[in-house]
Amino acid sequence: MKFIAKTTIFLALFTIILTFAWDNIFPGKIYNCTDHMGLDYIQPGNWIHDPYVTVSNITIEDNMSEPDTIKSGWHMWMLWGIWVFLFTLSIICSLILAHRFGSPRK
Repeated sequence: MKFIAKTTIFLALFTIILTFAWDNIFPGKIYNCTDHMGLDYIQPGNWIHDPYVTVSNITIEDNMSEPDTIKSGWHMWMLWGIWVFLFTLSIICSLILAHRFGSPRK
């Protein structure tokens, strides 16, 4: 039971860290959602909405009459790929850390 609790704690910490990282790396640089609320990492797939357009430079547009945008060369499946990678990595790291810090020292 302690292992599950420690894994959950580490996973929560990684989720907080990755939420801040995602919000500093992707929105406004790779994509722009006109009704962006933040915390995009914990809302996977809700990054941009149809209809969206591909642009060479992202400009932050808060006018909801304008379409969402994604930077040229990027696609939704790429964002999904990065998200799945980060989520999987956070689970693996949480399990490793819970095991490392959960085992009594001999």
